Amino acid sequence: MSISITAITTLLCILTTPFILGILINQYLPADFVMPSAKIMREISLTLLVPLTAGMIFYYFQPKLAGILSKISIRISLIIILAIVIGSAMAGRLDLEAFGYNNVGIIFCFTLLLAIVAYTAPRIIGLNRANCGAIEFEVVVRNINLGVLINASIFPLADPSTAALGTLVLVSLLLYGGIMLLMSAVLIAFYRFRV
Repeated sequence: MSISITAITTLLCILTTPFILGILINQYLPADFVMPSAKIMREISLTLLVPLTAGMIFYYFQPKLAGILSKISIRISLIIILAIVIGSAMAGRLDLEAFGYNNVGIIFCFTLLLAIVAYTAPRIIGLNRANCGAIEFEVVVRNINLGVLINASIFPLADPSTAALGTLVLVSLLLYGGIMLLMSAVLIAFYRFRV
């Protein structure tokens, strides 16, 4: 279930990410800015589809080793996110006061709403416990590394016309990722003690 959801949402991201970005941030961009849709699609394909496909093939041939590699990959990903947070904080890009505490609240509420929907929706439609858990983790644990990559390619610091917007997007991503990591830790503890 989890792999199927990952594959479907990854394929959908290729189409929806440029579209959603265009709607949400178009008003904040310079008049001459062109959304690099092809570049976004290429980056999503390279950072999500290729590793997902490679992981599925590897799992097919080496299921025991795949479990070990999966745990190592998750830990490396967490270290990368932590390094991004520390680096961004040291560079002065994580100014919550400038970001606005009401925006912090909005991101927190959005994340909490996603977690509630992920918990209740599968149960309402009658999925079994394993599938409910897979959906919860799939919704709660999102690919923040991809968001940071897309942010860096669309809003490079070298371009002064979009650098400020890139900083706001980065703060949003890292806040969302941090809250999601905390929620996923709660989910992991919940399922470990429940089983």
